[in-house]
Amino acid sequence: MLPGRFPSKRTLHREPIEVDAVLGAALFVRREAIDEVGCLSEDYFFFLEETDWCWRMRAAGWRVMHVPESRVVHISGASSKRRDPARTRIEFHRSLYHFLEVRRGAVVARLAMASGTLRGGVSLLLLALLAPFFRRYRERLPDRARLVLWHLCGRPRKWGLSVHASTGPGLAEWDDDQDSSRRENSRAD
Repeated sequence: MLPGRFPSKRTLHREPIEVDAVLGAALFVRREAIDEVGCLSEDYFFFLEETDWCWRMRAAGWRVMHVPESRVVHISGASSKRRDPARTRIEFHRSLYHFLEVRRGAVVARLAMASGTLRGGVSLLLLALLAPFFRRYRERLPDRARLVLWHLCGRPRKWGLSVHASTGPGLAEWDDDQDSSRRENSRAD
């Protein structure tokens, strides 16, 4: 819509350009900037911590630049999405809502939560309608249902990737549940 003001990551640039944030996989930071603004926030477990860091750097007067001559290969979601897509989506939304609350305020965060719940519900309905006809929609349906349920249950802390054994069931318990579920399904086949 406004490519000069909000350049897309899909746009090819010939010269370095100032941006709001860059991906953490391709982030190089001056030591002086780290000394001034501090390290990445531990309030984020998996997503948007680098975006928050870039915002803090910009607030401190540092520029965040995209340098097109640099090349980094980052397979986004290669480990998390394949391991557990539902928990990955939940963690992304948890981080997004936290980021919005910190950087844009509680009202914007609440609107985003309501929008996420509504959008997820509509998406779930469409997937349910198309699932009988298309395998890829059948495969997405359980993950989307889990994300919608997470929203409707009040976004429980014990759901997602950031769960630790001290705060509830962690990934080890989830893996055990998945393994036993797979064993039961294979016996049924």
